[in-house]
Amino acid sequence: MAAWLYRASRIAVDETVARYGHNVDSGVYELVAANWYFLPAFAVLGFAAVAMFCGWAWRKLIHWLAWLLVLLPIVWLLASEIFRVMA
Repeated sequence: MAAWLYRASRIAVDETVARYGHNVDSGVYELVAANWYFLPAFAVLGFAAVAMFCGWAWRKLIHWLAWLLVLLPIVWLLASEIFRVMA
């Protein structure tokens, strides 16, 4: 997903430069999502998978904390959008 978002960001930049001759912030949302969300989530879930495979004592806690890290921003964004629309 992160690799696809990097590619989508680059395509948005190229299209903007072709159309307007310069770029200000095209593709920034995809780039932020890839850098600040997907790559750390991938690393933490990978660490949790290693913990589960190796049978570490804290493996279940690490696993659930990894999923919490993945789901918390999604739930926060969903709640903010719902409250924005309802207000």
